Formats: sequence, C-alpha cells, structure tokens
Amino acid sequence: MEDLGYETHNSVLNLGSIGLFLALYSVQLFVFLLILLPFFRERKITKSAKGKLMFSELLQTSFECYMELMIAGYLNFRAPGTTSGEIVGLGLGYFALFLTFLFLPAVSLFIFSRSIP
Repeated sequence: MEDLGYETHNSVLNLGSIGLFLALYSVQLFVFLLILLPFFRERKITKSAKGKLMFSELLQTSFECYMELMIAGYLNFRAPGTTSGEIVGLGLGYFALFLTFLFLPAVSLFIFSRSIP
C-alpha cells in the first residue's frame, strides 16, 4: 500500500475530491428521485435532469477516475475499518468497486452494442 503512495485504507481520504464529487452526485440523485420525479414527471426540467444525472455526470466522473476508484475500493475491501468514519469510507469503497466492476462494464457494453444511426 505504501508503494502506491497511500497512507491509509480509508476511501474517503484516498479519493479526496473524487469522493466529494460522488457525494454531490448522490445528493443530486436523491433530490431527483424524491422531489423532481414524483411531482414534475412530465416537465422539461425532469427530462433534462434525467439525462444529465444518468449519462453525463456519473459516466464522466467514473471514466475519468477509474483507476483511483478501483484502488480505493480494493484497499478498503482488503482492510475494512470499524470506526464511524471508516464505515463511511467502506461504503464509498464498495460503491467504487460497484462502479468499476459492474456499472461501467455494463454501460460500456450497452453503448457499444447500439447501432449507429
């Protein structure tokens, strides 16, 4: 772990600003699912927010930070912590592993299997 330049297993500390971007994305997704979608289902703002949240922000952040997400998730998976801050880091680490090993390959396969119009 020290050979890679990481001093801790905590994903929140290892990811730094990437973790903040993912937290901000989670807040935006929460607002979209609980406020915009139920009350403004047929409005233009809901359709633009859906495209922005699902395809723009998450994919851009995930593809740009693929290696950092994978390393942070692996380090947290290898040595999970027990304090409250480390439990938050563990959750972020598992989310990072989900993005790198399940979500991004599935989305890439979906995008590449589509026919070009």
